[in-house]
Amino acid sequence: MKEHSTIERGKTQRALSERFAKAYKRISFKMRSAARAAFCEVHGITYQTFRHKVAGTGPVTEMECEWLEKYDPYTQSIAA
Repeated sequence: MKEHSTIERGKTQRALSERFAKAYKRISFKMRSAARAAFCEVHGITYQTFRHKVAGTGPVTEMECEWLEKYDPYTQSIAA
């Protein structure tokens, strides 16, 4: 039973990591640095930690995915 929950957590984390990377890549290349800076400031993480999240090697939460999906780099508004 414990193995099952570990497998499920792994699948969920992989799905969140993919979702996070997709949300980041939808932002134009020129605007990504602003998005990354805003994300790091809001979530209190370093640039390196952000890179790990985008690469899928760092843990990602549902809230972080939602934040990045709602981020609008052109108006600098964050939909909470």
